[in-house]
Amino acid sequence: MPPISKTFIASLLSGLIVAACGGGGSSGGSGTGAATTFPLSTALANLYASGFQKTLTVTGTATSISNNTSYPFTAPLTVSEGPASAGTFQNQPARQIAVSLAGTFNVNGSPGAFSSTTQDFLSPGNLLLGTTTSTSTSSSRCVANTPGQYPDTVTVGLTQSVVTYVCVDTSTNASIGTGKLDFIVSAGNSPGTAIFSTLERFLDTNGNLAQFTQKNYLITTSGTISLQSLSFVGALVSSGATTPSDLQFTFNSQ
Repeated sequence: MPPISKTFIASLLSGLIVAACGGGGSSGGSGTGAATTFPLSTALANLYASGFQKTLTVTGTATSISNNTSYPFTAPLTVSEGPASAGTFQNQPARQIAVSLAGTFNVNGSPGAFSSTTQDFLSPGNLLLGTTTSTSTSSSRCVANTPGQYPDTVTVGLTQSVVTYVCVDTSTNASIGTGKLDFIVSAGNSPGTAIFSTLERFLDTNGNLAQFTQKNYLITTSGTISLQSLSFVGALVSSGATTPSDLQFTFNSQ
């Protein structure tokens, strides 16, 4: 599938990241004292242990690559993660987390469905090791150059790179590009809260953006965390009686 337009995606990412910053909400601090600290490692440990499922309403477009036509849609999207279970990655013990997106939509008068399923792998100590993706037509594996780890605590305004991946087609072991995971922390809408946003990008072998996912979580000073919204750009496995089969999706729930 052709890469996403660099001009388009640069504009889109700028808008999504600004949207995650909460629009001027309170950081939970006094403004003159020490910044409020959020226990990220505790929050993520809770998330990995319990997992979650949440249904969001997303709005966006599905663009047919073959006829260069975009179809607007609004659809329910179910996001599921975890809980972490025992597994292996690169022949080493690991914790694996199933991550899925699934929704239904109506494009150009035709009902259809889309889905995406991946497995994220962590070390027993919660280092990020890699991720795998399988569809009916292909499968891929992305391995961390160096296992990455989130910091124990975060404050509003912190931006950090967590891990970079090298990605291959698992059937041929041929390179298909690279991946990168970053995060930003922005002000929440009430004292004692913040928005923790993960930004996951996958680039093809030419350095063009192939997929982008931003998840925005509400985190509190007590260590609770919950998904609030999601934005996505890329290809998804889609099906529908008369729906174009080569769709590139762009949607968000904000």
